Amino acid sequence: PRCVAGRYYYDGLMWPSRMLVPWRGAEGDHVVRVTACGAPLADIRIKGVPFWWGLLPPRPQILRGIFWCGYRDAAAWVRTEPSVPFDHCRCRRPSSADVSSTTGDGGNHVRWQAARALLKADPDKSLPERDPVTGEDVAELIALAESLADRESRLAARALTALLVAAVALVPAVVFPLAEAA
Repeated sequence: PRCVAGRYYYDGLMWPSRMLVPWRGAEGDHVVRVTACGAPLADIRIKGVPFWWGLLPPRPQILRGIFWCGYRDAAAWVRTEPSVPFDHCRCRRPSSADVSSTTGDGGNHVRWQAARALLKADPDKSLPERDPVTGEDVAELIALAESLADRESRLAARALTALLVAAVALVPAVVFPLAEAA
């Protein structure tokens, strides 16, 4: 745990929501929210990875692909200036001076600018062609990890749908027993 403002916090690896456990930093810190699961309020997150991979991880080749997905997604986050939350709900855009004041925690824009100020290399040239540990093609590792995650997520969704349909089909039999049983 890390001590912040007299309280101890763990890294929020798999917290489902920042509403339950807020992202914290020391006074004046700009916290970039990075998560290894699909937490919707994180700045950098992996999308579509099955939740059970946290307990039953896939083979190392897939894990290397996920590793490189993180670097790719971090570079994409640094390259892309954040939009104002719920901007599509507003009638007009705020002025550029007003952007940082639209959120209460210092703003996504201020956090993004602080991260950009720390850059030592161009984020467009961030991924190597080959993984330095395994020698495999990084793009292939990423594609393999994403395709397996997508396939397993779709299979899990189909299995859950089948279970739900079976449960719904059994409800009438339980609620309204056959006349023969009476």
